[in-house]
Amino acid sequence: LLHLNINLGSLNILPNWWGYLLIVFSLSALSQWSPSAKLLRPLGYFLAVADGIQWICKTLNVSLSSGTFQSVFVMLNLLVTLINLYFHFQLLTDIANAAQLNEYDGSQDLLRTRTWYTLLNTVLYLMLYASLWIHWLSVVLLVIHLVVAIIICRQILRFGKWLKEPFPHQTEL
Repeated sequence: LLHLNINLGSLNILPNWWGYLLIVFSLSALSQWSPSAKLLRPLGYFLAVADGIQWICKTLNVSLSSGTFQSVFVMLNLLVTLINLYFHFQLLTDIANAAQLNEYDGSQDLLRTRTWYTLLNTVLYLMLYASLWIHWLSVVLLVIHLVVAIIICRQILRFGKWLKEPFPHQTEL
């Protein structure tokens, strides 16, 4: 749901706030292998609320970025961006830690992909906030970002599938 927008008119039917809530609800399972995953819960709720407010405003065609609230909105948006960067970085780190504790071979690949994803997000956010939006460079970076996001999804799904398989040292009863 995160980064996937399907709209009916101005209504996004797959809002990011719902995606954040799904992640928050799954953190207890992840915390079995990576206890620090529990620490992401308040940040996930914060991001869900922040995105929910933006979703409601967009649905109702209300702008928070103009008028007297413009500077406050910019600072809050920057705060949300920084929390979002940290949230994704730590979530992917916790998933990679769980993979490593379960002796999954792809755990180091997940860490490398997490680093690329965080780097690309940081560069894109810096370009956006510094108004350095160079069209051709932006398009290239967004395409690379999409490819890396797809790779991360694939790695996480492979790890999930691998977890469901019996371990080689386990015996059938």
